[in-house]
Amino acid sequence: MLRFFQIVTTTALLWLTWMVFSADSMGKSTETDKKRRLSEQEIHRERTSELSVRGPNGQVSRQLGQLMDEVTAIGSVSGRVDFGSDDLPEEISAFLEGLNSHEIEILAEALVNPDCEIEDRGFWAYFLMNQFGRSDHERGLRVAKRLMDTNDPTADYLDGFVLMGWSSVAPQKAWEHFQKIRPTYETDYGTDFFVSTEIASHLLGEMAKLEPTIALEVVIASKPTKQSVSDWDFSAGISFESRDKVFQNLPDGMNWAKIAQTTDNCLFYPGQPGTAILVQGAGPELFVRWAEENPGEAIKWYTMERDVAELGVFDSDWEQLMNAWSRRSPESSSLWIEKQIATGERTKYQETLRSLFGEHTVHEATIRAARSFPDQAERFQVLKLAAHRESFDANRNPDPFATEQNPMSQEVDFVMNLIPGFNLSDSQEAEIKSIIAERDAEAE
Repeated sequence: MLRFFQIVTTTALLWLTWMVFSADSMGKSTETDKKRRLSEQEIHRERTSELSVRGPNGQVSRQLGQLMDEVTAIGSVSGRVDFGSDDLPEEISAFLEGLNSHEIEILAEALVNPDCEIEDRGFWAYFLMNQFGRSDHERGLRVAKRLMDTNDPTADYLDGFVLMGWSSVAPQKAWEHFQKIRPTYETDYGTDFFVSTEIASHLLGEMAKLEPTIALEVVIASKPTKQSVSDWDFSAGISFESRDKVFQNLPDGMNWAKIAQTTDNCLFYPGQPGTAILVQGAGPELFVRWAEENPGEAIKWYTMERDVAELGVFDSDWEQLMNAWSRRSPESSSLWIEKQIATGERTKYQETLRSLFGEHTVHEATIRAARSFPDQAERFQVLKLAAHRESFDANRNPDPFATEQNPMSQEVDFVMNLIPGFNLSDSQEAEIKSIIAERDAEAE
């Protein structure tokens, strides 16, 4: 009998519990149905708007409105920052470093909303995902995947931006993950492809800083092939921009001669529009690193006659090599030129200085090297070419380095200020001034 009452009592308690929860559920049915009608995105917004979420250090997260105000206060970003650059203005860096993962997530979600009125929201989406990669890449990749499903253009490539940030911490793991998503980018020779190569260059550049041996293995393994511009074998190689980024970021003191020999027959595809050819060889950036430490050996190796196909011409041109060296280190490259001029190697370096004077920025060291020509006629020739008003279309251009985009060699005031330091004859000065006068007349 006791057993019977125990069974009855237990059954009654279970029935009563069911009734209580059933009633509670019925009372909330309207609210539940409403939430079921909400999209996943709307439910997430409700959840992430709560103030109780805390950052990794226990601080209470700021509200979205406050974060948006801080972004607005920073102002315009475009023109101040290059894509992929780690050199951010101080106020942007400080803001990003002060965000916790929750704040990054709700702010990124707001920025990919087409109704968002924040200026340069695409730049900010990149900044935020990059910061996510540095601080919490796993959550960052989950958020990126969810936001990319919104199909807003601002959300494109967010997963790649997370990897760019992650690469500063664990470049090899970021590169391995990139290989998984790379095919989704490189579907054709268009915008997706170019963004993909930018991301790849950044990842490999970071890898060269922290894991140089592995980065070099990627470069050496590059053997892309193509049947046409639209038929690339992406998986078999990297772009020459990626190769150059690796060489830029390798530590000092590497065995540059060995690297040059090892990569001499490697092939690289173009990562940007305008060069629909495969490029062969070590390239100008390796020359720059080598020349910084041993210019004699670097120049001897790069200028020797060797059995290289036309693919190597683009990257082994003498003027391009010297221009790359001057851009990275104008002082050391110009000192080398001065030394060669002093030892009688003037002809080749006169052409080099003409090329350097055609650059948008002419460094003081380059000017000093041009002034070092012992022959007055050589100094006059360099400055005369800088003074000329070029005419690309009419083929009247005395300067072989002029371009259609930069029809004038240099600004008038710049050339006029150089004249006194070149120690020219009166007739030579008069000729340069007459060239400048013609330019002024044409401008009017």
